[in-house]
Amino acid sequence: MKMFKYPMGIQLECIFSGFIGAVCGRCEYFNGCIQYLIKPRGLNEESGEPIKSRWIDEAQLKLVKGKQIKPVKGADIPGGPQHHPKTI
Repeated sequence: MKMFKYPMGIQLECIFSGFIGAVCGRCEYFNGCIQYLIKPRGLNEESGEPIKSRWIDEAQLKLVKGKQIKPVKGADIPGGPQHHPKTI
């Protein structure tokens, strides 16, 4: 089992797109591919909604200088966004 290179909350940048944000999820696939869910700060200029997170391959990411974001108090409750399947 491969260990993740970057810890949760650390700031990363995609070397190809320049997309910057904090690690808020990590995933290892059966084929060995490692991806990180990067959550940026800020709002979309057109819609005013938060900019969506992106899954990016580990090989495309580099560390951004800065401090690591720590979880807020009470964030130790397991779970995350839940999507309810549609009924047929």
